[in-house]
Amino acid sequence: MEHKAIRDLFGWVPSRGKPNYRKVTAGHTEYLQILVSFDGFPTYACIPLRGRPDMSNPHGHETFLDFLRARVEAYTRSKGTDEGFQLSEADLAEIRDEILDFYRRRRFLLEAATPAREFEVVVRDGDHALKLMEMLDRYSPDSDQAWTHRKYEPYIKCHMIQARLLQLLDAGDYRAAVTAAREGIAAIAEFDRGHEAWEYSEMDESIHPRSLIGHLEEMVVKLLGEAQQQAVEKESYESAALIRDLLTGFDPNDRL
Repeated sequence: MEHKAIRDLFGWVPSRGKPNYRKVTAGHTEYLQILVSFDGFPTYACIPLRGRPDMSNPHGHETFLDFLRARVEAYTRSKGTDEGFQLSEADLAEIRDEILDFYRRRRFLLEAATPAREFEVVVRDGDHALKLMEMLDRYSPDSDQAWTHRKYEPYIKCHMIQARLLQLLDAGDYRAAVTAAREGIAAIAEFDRGHEAWEYSEMDESIHPRSLIGHLEEMVVKLLGEAQQQAVEKESYESAALIRDLLTGFDPNDRL
């Protein structure tokens, strides 16, 4: 009955034993359709893979970031410099909403929709959020407003590192995967060293930079271990030996 309702509403339902997702294109936009379980209930999601997750076009632009860039460019042409350009309260609210929307899609694709392997979208969405934060850093009239978002930079980078790691492991590039993880961990550690403990006072401990570093280290060891086991099962002993060496050389305390 549940599958029949989904078919009636959306014209598609995953076949038994087949992937629970598919990609479709409507207009110029590609969508991921996926059936997931949420609190025990089958939930059908349709996620656009480009542009804003809510499919809106703020002020005629693909994203609010694009709209802001156009405004900064127009201001700079008029004044000869971007000095003096400031974000309004309405701008700050729009930025907050767009960062949150991109976070929701990024997390959904990384966690609930992992089998679809849309890791490039995760990385792109993370980069989009970081660019919005750069706008806040430069043009917000209130530095506290900018830090309210900037302090989550390591969390965003953690998502991006996870996606890149999975992407490289899928490609069988184990050495590059470990290098990407090391560089990402180093970047988060550097961010942490540049800020005082009190600046994270209202942050959940699970997304504190040091917690994220520990999470990433554990993930690297776990995923490499799984890749090694798969290589052995496929009798790809050269790959298994390489992964063994990478595991041996991966010292969580050796942060670049």
